[in-house]
Amino acid sequence: KAYQRSIVIRNELEQPALAMEPLAGLVEAALYMNYLETAAREAEQILTYLKEGGSLSGTEEPLRVYYACYQFLSQQKDPRAQQILQTAKQMLEAQVSNFKDEQARKLFIENFPWRWALHQAALAEGGEFPMAGSPSVSSMVSLLSTLSFMTVGTLPDEFPSMIKIFLPAAFAAESPSIFTL
Repeated sequence: KAYQRSIVIRNELEQPALAMEPLAGLVEAALYMNYLETAAREAEQILTYLKEGGSLSGTEEPLRVYYACYQFLSQQKDPRAQQILQTAKQMLEAQVSNFKDEQARKLFIENFPWRWALHQAALAEGGEFPMAGSPSVSSMVSLLSTLSFMTVGTLPDEFPSMIKIFLPAAFAAESPSIFTL
């Protein structure tokens, strides 16, 4: 309901770009719960907005919007997934290029699961990328701690399994103990 309320507020304020992040949240939640019809409807709203020249300017995490769309399209084996991934990769590369230090570039990608997932997807497609490696357990534990601190009392019971949506499967299998809150 929070995502839906946020979308209503953004639409009332005539801020369509800022409505895209909660729409992406709905896509992610629908995918997690295997509500493919809902995921399709919300993802198509985002994709239509972008196709018509809409911008994600002003959003906090435009890459999360792209990742939600990519997840859905990829799962559906929709050819648009490659275009979304390419756009997200270019955006991530542009963001990463602002950092002169290799460690800062690495942390920028590792500390946000959707950035890391997009990075991994781009590499899996054979793309070059300005940073290599995998997230450290400490950076992921730090992320989980931050998320749980920010949302104390609002986490659903299945939060530990929900976070796996954003983490590479190998990492989740490698360190399952970090998912116990």
